[in-house]
Amino acid sequence: MKIGFLILAHRYPNQLKQLIRSLLLVNDSRIYLHVDKKSNELFDEISAEFSFNNRVRFIGNRYRVYWGSFNQIRATFALMKSAFESRTEDYFMLLSGQDFLIKSPSALISFISENKEKQFVMNFKLPDSQWRDGGLNRLSHFSFDIPGRPWFSNKLNSAIERLHIYSGFKRKVYFEQYGGSNWFNINFDALEYMVTYIKDHPEYLNSFKNTRCADEMFVQSMLLNSRFRDSVVSADLRYIDWSSGPEFPRIIREEDFEKIVTYSEKFFARKFDSTIDGSVLNKLITYIGQNS
Repeated sequence: MKIGFLILAHRYPNQLKQLIRSLLLVNDSRIYLHVDKKSNELFDEISAEFSFNNRVRFIGNRYRVYWGSFNQIRATFALMKSAFESRTEDYFMLLSGQDFLIKSPSALISFISENKEKQFVMNFKLPDSQWRDGGLNRLSHFSFDIPGRPWFSNKLNSAIERLHIYSGFKRKVYFEQYGGSNWFNINFDALEYMVTYIKDHPEYLNSFKNTRCADEMFVQSMLLNSRFRDSVVSADLRYIDWSSGPEFPRIIREEDFEKIVTYSEKFFARKFDSTIDGSVLNKLITYIGQNS
């Protein structure tokens, strides 16, 4: 069982190096890496470290990624295309540069091998009360990013949102909408289907242009409107603490170590920040190395 790890990264070079090295402990794995176009220093440092490693592939067509923007989807799709074109892995997991492996490589391979026909993608049908306005506004309302001017972008989008509410205007969406965590885990057949579907149906990708936080609908809406819907399990295989604080999600610290490594069917955790607590990453590296 060969696993492809698709990583979206934008900061913390040393932490990203630790993540990549830990993933290389997974036998026959390959890493596909998109570094935010705004993060050239990060790209230079990571490429200097790993550009000669044939198991680490850098995405050449990099995007300026803003939180919840369409470019988040474009960067994710660029990773998916690169992995599909490689045709060397059996299963694929989307990660951020602030995720980390919390189980042994052998445990991860064993679990994926036993569940290779399943897609682990957190999902729920929209509208759903856990999202504002049921989540349907994420596609039906316009949103724009002005590069380098986040304050102006926020003001502009607030004004556009009010216009949508007052006018009742909504963009038309031609498919049933589903939402959930954007951190997916899928097999090659599902990956092939999605890449091919977007090639044959560019209108699907166009539906996500000028939207906000629709990256949490992109994969769900495609898979759950396809023949793969019965293979989708609503789980993302990640430990994420949205309740404890002080950050939301909570930055994982050394005191969380014992809890996260024993959590059932959680193979990654997020999020980590070495500027707040780097010792937990060092403990995980030791733990993974001892159990690899």
